Amino acid sequence: MTQKSKTTGEPLSAAYLATLLEPAGISVQALRATRLAHIVTVMDPVLVAAAFGLRRGAALHYLADTVDNDRLADL
Repeated sequence: MTQKSKTTGEPLSAAYLATLLEPAGISVQALRATRLAHIVTVMDPVLVAAAFGLRRGAALHYLADTVDNDRLADL
């Protein structure tokens, strides 16, 4: 958050976030992918796709290597 975004309520720019994250060696894209992977895993991928403006198939890519034990309980 900067003084400008604090007073105007505008979102932070990706460039500003990249500058903050650079010393830690983390990219904005990596944070977004991690957040999406977590949300898609714990929620319905179709709802996540609609909320983030993604195609349904794009949200399903974040489910790779995920096993929901509740869905496998009856097998």
